[in-house]
Parts: sequence; C-alpha cells; structure tokens
Amino acid sequence: MVGGTPLDMMMRLVTPLACALVLSACGGAVAATDATTQTQSCILLGVRVSPSAATLHAGDTLRAHAVPGACSTGVVSFLWSTSDSAVAAVESSSGLIHGISKGLTTVIARDAHDTTDKGAMVVQVVP
Repeated sequence: MVGGTPLDMMMRLVTPLACALVLSACGGAVAATDATTQTQSCILLGVRVSPSAATLHAGDTLRAHAVPGACSTGVVSFLWSTSDSAVAAVESSSGLIHGISKGLTTVIARDAHDTTDKGAMVVQVVP
C-alpha cells in the first residue's frame, strides 16, 4: 500500500480519470474539420487547492495555493474564506492561513469572477 492519507490515495486514483475527462470536455481528443462551425465548450473548470489538508499549531501560518482547472482561460484570481474563523483565519486575497485555536475548518478558494467555481482544503489546528 502506498503511504498517505485516505484522501491522498483517493486523489491518486481520481486525478488521472479527471484529467482525461477534462481533456475530452475541452476538445483535446476531438479533431475539428471546420474550426468556424465547430465550437468546443468547456464545462469542467474546478479549482485545485494545495495542500489538500494541513495541520497547524495555534499561531502558525501556512500559504495555500489555488490552481484553476484546465479549461480556465486568462488570469484567474481567487477569494479565500474559512468555514470557522475561530479555528483559522485566512487572508481573502492571498490564501495565507493563520492557526487560531484547536479545531477543524475548511478553507475555500473561489474564482473571483465565478464564485461557484471553487476548491477547498481541510485545516486542523492543534494546541
């Protein structure tokens, strides 16, 4: 068995399939014969947040990173938030996470132009 958390193991299995689906949905496997009449629509966007999970001590900081999905175009900026600001705070424009008190929270990165397009990570803060 390969090491890592159950989430890490699941991502190793799911990621290749997701990449194949994104490539297919974005037209990567389609040969267009007439570019003026055939338009490929890309519906799979998604935001990938790394790391996918982290443990911090109260007072520690960690910078999370977000990457837009393969179908996103142009420059993408993200808005960061947390589900429990008593456990960890996150700077909304930079993704810098501050551990505050013991507990578990979800840190979310949303595409600033399409807030329904988002990704998340789990943060555990220990004393």
